[in-house]
Amino acid sequence: MLKSYFLFFVFIYASHFSFCQPAEDFMAKGKEMQKKMDYAGSIAMFSKAIKLNPKLSEGYFQRGYSKHLQGKNKEAVVDYDLAFDLNTKQTAEFFFHRAEANRAILEYNEAIEDYNIAVGLKPNYLEAYLNMSFVKAKQKSIVPALGDMSKAIRLGADIAIKRMQIFMMELW
Repeated sequence: MLKSYFLFFVFIYASHFSFCQPAEDFMAKGKEMQKKMDYAGSIAMFSKAIKLNPKLSEGYFQRGYSKHLQGKNKEAVVDYDLAFDLNTKQTAEFFFHRAEANRAILEYNEAIEDYNIAVGLKPNYLEAYLNMSFVKAKQKSIVPALGDMSKAIRLGADIAIKRMQIFMMELW
């Protein structure tokens, strides 16, 4: 009889943990799917991680990034904001990606604010200077746009010039 109770509890314990994956497992699966460009799948995995741990700032960031890569930029900004609310000590890359999503939905002032934070955290952030100069040019702030473009050229002339050519074609 004691052996039966023991086996029963072992079965219950093992069953419980085989069905309950920690949030980190879903995060890892989500990142794998993101690398394979399965954004819908990665969003589902990050959502499961968030459901298990609603205070998981990285989960909201990664889900936002997948949404941005899918072109769902308004939803991405919402997730980025939730990530920031949970952890205000974010990386330059966080602010860059939130700026990119804001740029995509034409929220230029918010984008510039985030690009500025990104370059404040990472002073040689070529992509942030480039994209910030494009946003400022779209706002007709030509002198500030040229200042950012000059900084980008100093950081990486070849890349900056190629991106500038693409941007100029978009403007015409």
